[in-house]
Amino acid sequence: MSVLSLKRVIQFVVACIIAVPLLANHPAPRTQPRMVFDEQSGVVVLFGGRTNEDPATGLTHASSETWTWLRGSWQQVFPAHTPPARSSHSMVYDSKRGRIIMFGGRKEATVVRTSFTFFDDTWAYQNGDWTQIETEHRPPSRHFASMAYDRARDRVILFGGYRFAEDNRTIDPLYDTWEFDGTDWTEVQANGPEVDKPLMSYDVARNEVILLGINTTFETKMHRWDAATSSWKAVTPEKLPTCVHEATLDYQFHNGRLVAVGGVCTSQTSPVEETWEWDGTNWTILTTNAITRITGAAAAYDKNAEQLVRYGGASNFGSLQESYTTVLRKADAIRPAAWLNTGISGVPGPRSLAAFRRDPVRDTIVLFGGLGEFSYGNAISYTADQWRYTDGFWYRVEAGAPLGCITPISAFDTTRNVLVVVCNGSEVAEWNGETWKSIGELEKAPDRRRFAQLAYDETLKKIVLFGGYDNLNFRDDTWTWNGTEWTEVKPKTKPPHRSQMSMWYDPLAKKTIIYSGVGRRNIDERVTRYSDMWSFDGTNWTLMNVTGATPGIRFGAQTAIDPRNGTVLLFGGLHATVDERDAVSQFYDNDTWIWDGASSRWTKIATANAPSPRQNGAFEFDAASGKFILFGGFGGNLYLSDTWLFDGENWTPAPVAPVTQRRRGSRS
Repeated sequence: MSVLSLKRVIQFVVACIIAVPLLANHPAPRTQPRMVFDEQSGVVVLFGGRTNEDPATGLTHASSETWTWLRGSWQQVFPAHTPPARSSHSMVYDSKRGRIIMFGGRKEATVVRTSFTFFDDTWAYQNGDWTQIETEHRPPSRHFASMAYDRARDRVILFGGYRFAEDNRTIDPLYDTWEFDGTDWTEVQANGPEVDKPLMSYDVARNEVILLGINTTFETKMHRWDAATSSWKAVTPEKLPTCVHEATLDYQFHNGRLVAVGGVCTSQTSPVEETWEWDGTNWTILTTNAITRITGAAAAYDKNAEQLVRYGGASNFGSLQESYTTVLRKADAIRPAAWLNTGISGVPGPRSLAAFRRDPVRDTIVLFGGLGEFSYGNAISYTADQWRYTDGFWYRVEAGAPLGCITPISAFDTTRNVLVVVCNGSEVAEWNGETWKSIGELEKAPDRRRFAQLAYDETLKKIVLFGGYDNLNFRDDTWTWNGTEWTEVKPKTKPPHRSQMSMWYDPLAKKTIIYSGVGRRNIDERVTRYSDMWSFDGTNWTLMNVTGATPGIRFGAQTAIDPRNGTVLLFGGLHATVDERDAVSQFYDNDTWIWDGASSRWTKIATANAPSPRQNGAFEFDAASGKFILFGGFGGNLYLSDTWLFDGENWTPAPVAPVTQRRRGSRS
């Protein structure tokens, strides 16, 4: 989450805290992603999707993430090559060549008041990597088209969708049909049935391609593809699925039937989902448990597990995206078919603003809490789970961590060998490696706030707290914690009011330092984004003179210290630029900088690869690997759950072992 987000933050006069007890690693909430079962690798592959509007930039954001689903667990993968971010694209599995084919889709606008982009590119996913297929011919750019792979004829068939009209502003429907032979596209019908939001699937049992969609009055229509005449033939069974607008359609190998689920017709449609099956003659409603009606989800039939997997979407055309994974368990002699929620806690779930600190005594890194993906509207959802990162793997720690901890900030006290976590900018809890100790209400303590920062000053032998946001004003007060009591320090000089700055104890300068941030002195003033640096000597703050260029104006940047040489690594944040008219533009960044406190100099590092742009991620130095570790964060209304390592020159995604390989005793 971003403070700017100010439109949203100011609404949080009273925060509603929801403790989320268990979060598994999975893609962040999104609509219009696409999923396909990869028969060659035996996993379901998900790509893309789009988010809610991000208050910090006023934009929705498309994703370029690739995820796989295997045995009830999601894992993000990082191919060497990746298609541009998109949503509403078309994906299908080519069983002859053992690859996934993707076409088209749309990318959200990257600048306010500009339009999104339609794609007309073709990509293949095989052996863990994406490759663009250059074709001599191609369908016009579009989104919301549908594709199916005709196994008998070895053809990918594409139908319909939407594209820009000639004015490049309004959007026109398309009713054309194209075939892809693995090398090139051929248009086989220019004007087919007027079916919108088409869904297609290959019916293996009957060797035919089936098309479902809606007409202009939202009635469901059904067709089958006649390859001999290169035309669609209407199919009029006695019943049709009630509504297929932005639903899903897949073939089930275990019973030889098509299954249609999801979608709505109007806002008055029942919130209860219907699951329909097609046996080649009739559509029937499958008797199963009731689930929430979803639109814009992704679905794929997992051939190995013999169940339909569905992810994401939005409730009944609601404004908020979902991140739930449900599977349709097949009926057997004992149990009826049923929709089941899934979730395995092998890696921390998506979040930002988590407490994340290295414990040098116990040779581990502790992650606690953070702002989770369910933070929508006027409610803030902070998690209350605890993890440790040891020997390259994540382990969940069951230790009675503090509940209701808003914006946890942390520092490791190397004198007392405890992790100090401050919740709400005021309440102290300490972790000794085995148990939590919550410090009771104190007579004197900082006022409640969010987005303050904390550092353990090894010269002062105290924790230093500065700044924050109290739901009305940004703060400029300084406090120290000695393990027993808070003391307010009242320096003669101090940094302007701010929050979400970077803050650390610099072992080379031997002082606590802050960099950048966002703030203002009172609600009547304009918000200011900073690029200045200040040092604290225990009595006063001093504005620092920096040699050369700095990372510039930003807040929520991730920083961590390399204890081997005392240098500080900074990654990303919400970067801001100001033009000649004093207009501010913000964007999430993924640049990497090193700070040398001995020479007071920033140096930008050119890396061949980098994590996606973000702010407020969890960032630390991992002594076991000798690398920096970055987890999660927030980037364009996506709460992230990926883990990256930096070796001093390049970023690489951390390997993630299957959950079953990480089931070992808790070592704290």
